[in-house]
Amino acid sequence: DSRPAISSFVANMDSYDIIFVGYPIWGGDMPHVVRTFLEQYDFSSKTVIPFCTHGGSGLSRSVQTLKMLCPNSSILEGFAISGSSAANSLNEVGEWLDGLEF
Repeated sequence: DSRPAISSFVANMDSYDIIFVGYPIWGGDMPHVVRTFLEQYDFSSKTVIPFCTHGGSGLSRSVQTLKMLCPNSSILEGFAISGSSAANSLNEVGEWLDGLEF
């Protein structure tokens, strides 16, 4: 349950209404450094959209973790792609983004 330090800071996070959060799935969940990032800001009333690469597990437990860390946010449908397919996923990513309709 470590929380690695992050060397940079988003100075104007309050000016964003929609936040895309991307990460690889490690051990069935998002890496702890992503948790560190999410805990540094107030995402209340923001729309949070997860996307990830994985080795076969999809989004796994990461959506539940995201909901726990951002309880007052709207969490939209995430996108998951196998790491081995990510380099050739432009069409799939485009379809996912089009389907979000925001």
